[in-house]
Amino acid sequence: MHINKGIANRNLLSDCLSLLPSLSLSLSLSLSLSLSGCSKMGSQDVVSCEGIFVERSISESRIEQLGIRSWPKWGCPPSKFPWTYDAKETFYLVKGRVKIYPNGSSKYIQIHAGDLVVLPKGMSCIWEVNVAVDKYYTFDP
Repeated sequence: MHINKGIANRNLLSDCLSLLPSLSLSLSLSLSLSLSGCSKMGSQDVVSCEGIFVERSISESRIEQLGIRSWPKWGCPPSKFPWTYDAKETFYLVKGRVKIYPNGSSKYIQIHAGDLVVLPKGMSCIWEVNVAVDKYYTFDP
């Protein structure tokens, strides 16, 4: 009887431990989404964060389709500054890395070289440029 109890306890412990990886993953995904305020949308690699939309690592054909290389170009060294958008901006980050903190939030979205980003009209944010950036950009009225 004592051996059976030990086996039953070992099986229960084994069953509980087998649930930990999925529980941990689920908990970690839930925490990272709620802490960042961002979410992944659909099957594409598109992220939305407080009105900012990011299409990760776009293809050369997408760059050509949008005519990105005909847009004006802008760059800056590592820095931190506030910005308010009087019009919707779409930009493609050619090089660098930046964190954008929307509307005075402590939450941010990280933008990497190769990302296509849309920032909404009227948004105020803080740009924290971690690695010098170059970007192509366009504004919609």
